[in-house]
Amino acid sequence: KQGINAEYGERMLVMVDKLCVWMGGILGETLNRENLISSIRNGEFMCKLAAEIQVSVDEFRDNEDAGSLPRKAPQNVNSGCSARSMEARENVMKFLTWLESSEFLNLPSSPLMICSKLKGKMNVVNTLLAVARRA
Repeated sequence: KQGINAEYGERMLVMVDKLCVWMGGILGETLNRENLISSIRNGEFMCKLAAEIQVSVDEFRDNEDAGSLPRKAPQNVNSGCSARSMEARENVMKFLTWLESSEFLNLPSSPLMICSKLKGKMNVVNTLLAVARRA
């Protein structure tokens, strides 16, 4: 099953619900516990999220000292690719590269998901929660 269910505990489910609302609002998508993982598995939504956050970063950069803010959102994102394809892995790597360039997010390296662990739902969720807290 692709969804995130009660095995993760009620507190985590509440956090996932908030993540779905936050991401869905930014992306203009309806996300929930049941479809979050399947919706982001190919990396396209994560790259779109990075692009939307980058718009805000660029607006901030125009008005403030940019410091270590990321300079460019993921480019040439592969749309509509299957979740287990090489293109999906490329999308995820583009998102991770953007995260690593985003010192302002100050993300600890431990929750950063790596392509070989895409099946680790909580790695993905924890990384996106860290982005949500800092974006």
